[in-house]
Amino acid sequence: MANPVNWFEITGKDGKKLQDFYSGVFGWKIDASNPMQYGIVDNEGKGISGGISGSPDADHTQVTFYIAVDDPQVALNKVEAEGGKTVVPVTRSREW
Repeated sequence: MANPVNWFEITGKDGKKLQDFYSGVFGWKIDASNPMQYGIVDNEGKGISGGISGSPDADHTQVTFYIAVDDPQVALNKVEAEGGKTVVPVTRSREW
């Protein structure tokens, strides 16, 4: 499959409650034993991985999915040509 979804994030008002919900409903193993309590979903090699967390903005809830592309700017140009909107522009990280 070209350009597969390779990560998802679910954020909402109460990260722990969201983690418990998805774990209970779908049987997902979620590890939030980190300082940010960001829940990493262990897919056991059976699907895409993801994360579930609380949002710093209590009114901000969303589901985000990430798609692998060869050139992010080219992909964003196509999205915009089809009527989509760039919310966060492409950024380049410094190579160390």
